[in-house]
Amino acid sequence: MGLDGLLGWHRRNGAVLVTLVALHATLVIAASQQLSDQRSPWQALLTLMCTMPGVMLTVIAGTQIGLIGLVSLRLVRSRLPYEAWLSLPKTSSRLEILAVREIISHPARSSGSSLFRWFASHLWPSSQLSFGSSGV
Repeated sequence: MGLDGLLGWHRRNGAVLVTLVALHATLVIAASQQLSDQRSPWQALLTLMCTMPGVMLTVIAGTQIGLIGLVSLRLVRSRLPYEAWLSLPKTSSRLEILAVREIISHPARSSGSSLFRWFASHLWPSSQLSFGSSGV
């Protein structure tokens, strides 16, 4: 197969994966918006995150896949500082570990607005600290 073939395979499959994840998320949010008579897709997403167990982790995973796809674009990758490029996998792993640990240690918060508030107050600042330490 060779390195060129492997790189092409990853590029094609990565684009397909990012497209399918984005399409899936868009259709689920649109259907939820229609079924629950929400005015905006953001309200529908927030309702899903606060009422359905596991949606918070799904949003985190989908966001990670989207960010990886975005950062993998040549235009973005060429302008991103090397230190920031190196910190992305570490920050992504930290977000996953913190989210899973919170859901396992506090199962009563695994669905509902308290998990969303916890995410906003703990996960996001910790990810920013991680990026901040890398000079981004």
